[in-house]
Amino acid sequence: MTQLPNVKPGDLIKAADWNALIALVQGLSGQAAAGPVTVPSLFGLTLGNAIAVITLPSTQLTVGNIFDTLGNTVNGTQANAAPLLVLNQMPAPGTNVYPGSSINLVVSPLPGSTIATPQLPSITSFKPVPVPVGAQLEIDGQNFDPLNTNNQVTIGGVATGAPSAASSTVKLFVTVPTGIANAPTTSGVTLSVPIVVTTPSGAANSTTTITAPLANPLPTITGFNPSTGIVGNTITITGTGFDSTPTKDEVIFDPTGNPISVTPTAATSTQLTVTIPTGISGLTRPGQVRTVPISVEVDGQVSPAASYSITG
Repeated sequence: MTQLPNVKPGDLIKAADWNALIALVQGLSGQAAAGPVTVPSLFGLTLGNAIAVITLPSTQLTVGNIFDTLGNTVNGTQANAAPLLVLNQMPAPGTNVYPGSSINLVVSPLPGSTIATPQLPSITSFKPVPVPVGAQLEIDGQNFDPLNTNNQVTIGGVATGAPSAASSTVKLFVTVPTGIANAPTTSGVTLSVPIVVTTPSGAANSTTTITAPLANPLPTITGFNPSTGIVGNTITITGTGFDSTPTKDEVIFDPTGNPISVTPTAATSTQLTVTIPTGISGLTRPGQVRTVPISVEVDGQVSPAASYSITG
């Protein structure tokens, strides 16, 4: 998690520090989708009053993440947190969202609060082992940054791209890059290589094993039609590396939460037609909206996840 400098009452907060805090909240909250509910303004209210407004049945919203300006998580149910002032909110006032959407808040710190202790990242395991060059690698661990682009990964000294949208604070999904020195080119040959994950709080070091690239390229997702979806409706996924036989493709909805695999009803090498399934985590009521990571698996290879907004 991005660490912010300590401040005292009366201190000015630098724009860069404020923007870092807002980016943190945005990374956890995801992107709001247009809907029939208008977000009210909570600026200047006490946290207790803000929560009361959000939880009114007529407001049709829920309380999301709450942080103070020192980067600490705030428990809104604690009595001593009720007088804290709301300094910012996500989504912004006037945004149109769907019923049940979460409102995330930034509040003043409790008296005597200090900056949160940095949580250093750690690496515990990898999947698969060995991993082919060009394939997706799952890095399991702790304290990865909630904003996936804040996690920098190198394998064998070569930087990977940003972790996919399926990543979380305990899992990162990256593609093993080409250009690693002495990387195997023959099937069955392996090489142990160092792997480093760097977050704003520090770095974690480990080793993993790579092998020669697979004969078939890694599938990729490049887009969706329509641009947002509804549970039970059909969508078309465009990309590369798909199999034209539908039963050889699997579309995985929410691979890091409650993964649901669906076989496409139609397929080409660049398009898959699939019905959005029920049971996706976070979409338990009609009208709820969530940005869901989606991946495609072909011949045992799983594409990097792409984000897709779905309404329950």
